[in-house]
Amino acid sequence: MKNINRRLFTLFCLMLVTTGCGSGLAGTYKADARLVPEKTDTGEPGYTIDEIRARLAQENRELTLQRGGRFVWNTGSATNEGTWRVEGNTLILREDIYNGNSIGSALRKDRNWSISANDEIITGSYSAYNIEEFYFK
Repeated sequence: MKNINRRLFTLFCLMLVTTGCGSGLAGTYKADARLVPEKTDTGEPGYTIDEIRARLAQENRELTLQRGGRFVWNTGSATNEGTWRVEGNTLILREDIYNGNSIGSALRKDRNWSISANDEIITGSYSAYNIEEFYFK
């Protein structure tokens, strides 16, 4: 009986290690923008869909979710690093490094981004302009 329990425990641990922290999402994502469904472009100077898409492409915004629960996020003006996890359909990022500098634990906060059915990561940025920033593989 002990051998069976030990084998089951070992098998469980191996499965846990190979699947990782939401490992299906692990990979590199590029940023893009689109209109929020059923909304129209506000036309605000500097915040039209075309201007935002061009800015995201120029900045080469990219999010890399590494196996093992670490991420690197190039925002265009900074590089943020930290831990990531998935709860339901929410990707939770907690930054602990900003441009190579450690962020004190008291200043760390969670970013909660939605995960769509096709594994796009939706940040909600630009929602005041009826535009959402999202990341895709």
